[in-house]
Amino acid sequence: MIPYVHPSLLLGPPRTAEYEPPDTALAAHLYHPNRPFFHIQVIDAMLTDARVVFGLKLIRGPILSNARFLVNAKNERVRQYLIKQINRFWRTSAPIALRNLDYGFLGCEVLYRAFDSQLQFDKLKFLHPHTTRAVTRRGELCGLEVSRVMGKPKLFLSVPKALWTVHQRDQHQWYGRSLLRGAFLAWNEIWSDHGYRDQRRLWFYKNAYSGPRIGYPT
Repeated sequence: MIPYVHPSLLLGPPRTAEYEPPDTALAAHLYHPNRPFFHIQVIDAMLTDARVVFGLKLIRGPILSNARFLVNAKNERVRQYLIKQINRFWRTSAPIALRNLDYGFLGCEVLYRAFDSQLQFDKLKFLHPHTTRAVTRRGELCGLEVSRVMGKPKLFLSVPKALWTVHQRDQHQWYGRSLLRGAFLAWNEIWSDHGYRDQRRLWFYKNAYSGPRIGYPT
């Protein structure tokens, strides 16, 4: 028989708000040491491969070109204002926000402008994931911390000056999972030492000459 529980005990923020899932990439590497370890530094190397970049553009393209939105508001002036802000975000900053697909997460500084005597959205400033960290309070995002700011060891940006986006939030609430993780092994086979490109280059070196000729008297 299920005991009675007062509804107030069932509401509110999740009890596991500060839960940190295990690093499955590290676990896979430790279980199988011959499997290369996927980490955030590898992502920057993968993004120098034209095929990886092209594949990411193919994924982002339909999102950027086919997205639709509907704004409802009782005040028509407010509705038109919101439509302008969303349209500007989509034109100037949506491609930046979608770079969370590359890294699994992305922190940006939100820039604003004064236009038509109104405070309006301007654009997002890209902050490299190597230099950003989500800041939470009781399981809720309250901003982000930025390093490598001249004259300041750490800079805190609070909402609404901070935007934090996550890909595959089910893998980690704040840091997600990179879309490139599934392509890492195939990419590593091509670019690693003794990989496909390395072996192809060595094969041509090996077969670039016909070998020595030795002459001697009869």
